[in-house]
Amino acid sequence: MNRLKKIIIIVVLLLAINFIQFQVLAVTSTTTQPISNGIYEIEWVSNNNKVLDISGAETRAGANVQIWDKCNGKQQRFQFIYQNDGFYVIKNINSGKVLDVQSAGKQSGTNVWQWTSNSTDAQKWKLEKNADGSISIISKCNNLYLSVTGAKNTNGANIEVNSKKQSKIGRAVQQECRDR
Repeated sequence: MNRLKKIIIIVVLLLAINFIQFQVLAVTSTTTQPISNGIYEIEWVSNNNKVLDISGAETRAGANVQIWDKCNGKQQRFQFIYQNDGFYVIKNINSGKVLDVQSAGKQSGTNVWQWTSNSTDAQKWKLEKNADGSISIISKCNNLYLSVTGAKNTNGANIEVNSKKQSKIGRAVQQECRDR
């Protein structure tokens, strides 16, 4: 009986050690950022001459987000700032405002505008790598994808969140911008 007790104790200890190792590995593992913190232009996959743009280069909260021909303006540059919770805040360089799902809407088709940073889920975005090397941008507040209304390819086409992953905006993040 003594030998059986010793075997049971050894098995329990081995299981406990393996469990502790697993727990430590889970705690110490790091999440890889899909992109590094930095300043980027966000291109439309089907037309890399179109990028995310703040309408009229406005700096006010509530200014609309759209696509426009690439002009290398600050209204088309966005700083990606990785947060400890695994999401990004995406801030426009010209205005200092961040991309925001209007009124934290939960419906597909909700408008995206720029707003003063308030740390809500409407201003947090998950980046998901796609098989083709592009990146999807997904809202934390509703799990919907950044997209162009009606998938239009015209200047001024509105940016919204949509349930369709195949939407053509927010799937490509341009190489990091450098002052030109």
